[in-house]
Amino acid sequence: MVTIGTTLALVSSLLFSAPAHAQEFFDPGPGPAPAPAPAPAAPAPAPAAPAPAPAAPAPAPAAPAP
Repeated sequence: MVTIGTTLALVSSLLFSAPAHAQEFFDPGPGPAPAPAPAPAAPAPAPAAPAPAPAAPAPAPAAPAP
């Protein structure tokens, strides 16, 4: 059966046996670039022009003279 002393000795040996490079400061450099701004929204299209009025009907041909 494992005693408290053995458990503490095992845990402390694991804590103090960390690799040397784990204690060094590592500068990761600048962070990622910020995301670009979204493109501006397109302006609303101009309203369509109203349809032109229909042309007047052609006049009826003149009746022949009697």
